[in-house]
Amino acid sequence: MASPHVAGAAALLWSAAPSLIGDVDTTESLLVQWSPPRTSGQSCGGTPGDQVPNNIYGWGRLDAFKTVQAAVRNTTLQMSAVNEGNHAIKIGAWDLAGAFNGFTTIGGSSSHFPALTAFLNRHYLAVKGNTNNSIYLRYRNDQGIWNSWSTLPGATSTSPALASFNNKLYLIVKGAVNNSLYLLSMDGSETWDTSWTTLSGQTAEAPALIVFNTGYTYLSKGQATPTSITGRWTPREPGTPAGPSFPGGRTTRRPFGLQ
Repeated sequence: MASPHVAGAAALLWSAAPSLIGDVDTTESLLVQWSPPRTSGQSCGGTPGDQVPNNIYGWGRLDAFKTVQAAVRNTTLQMSAVNEGNHAIKIGAWDLAGAFNGFTTIGGSSSHFPALTAFLNRHYLAVKGNTNNSIYLRYRNDQGIWNSWSTLPGATSTSPALASFNNKLYLIVKGAVNNSLYLLSMDGSETWDTSWTTLSGQTAEAPALIVFNTGYTYLSKGQATPTSITGRWTPREPGTPAGPSFPGGRTTRRPFGLQ
């Protein structure tokens, strides 16, 4: 009975976001991305039930509502944040036709690159303070209105990284007085973790973060110049061990990740 549900969700998706009609690859990607993974202790057809996808639950539990929310949000407005020479923060937006609508100054300032990601019906922006190491966050709602800046716990000496997936917003930073990596997450009810998680590894520059179906990968620059880029895949299922650190080339500056 899975096929009728998936077909119905795809039809609903195309109705809400007509630009996706006929784009099977993107439609499939959205349906998979917004399906919370499910695992089982039962194996089927030689495939272990504790991996994703599996033959018990496939990619997970279909969530048509969140998939449509994500599609409407992502196909209506694509945004990027820039930090000018005067440390002002500006937001640039593109419409569905790919036309650039220019930059808008939104208030606030930062001495480093801002981080921007979409989460539910909002665009979240995180920055390091312009004259301090504090971490500030604000969001733009689906009416185009920015809320006030809020100060998060912790501190960083460089740019933060943001990513979102499956009703979670993830923030990763380099320490303010060391080269350690720290992770904080917020759920859909806007409740943040009570404490930062210290990640494995060290970084000399701002990290990059990519969150996907079963875990997240963070990338960091080593401490020599130039030096290797290292990354680590970390599953989000409690009790599951992290993957090994892996090399990824060399760089003289911070890495970037696309989601």
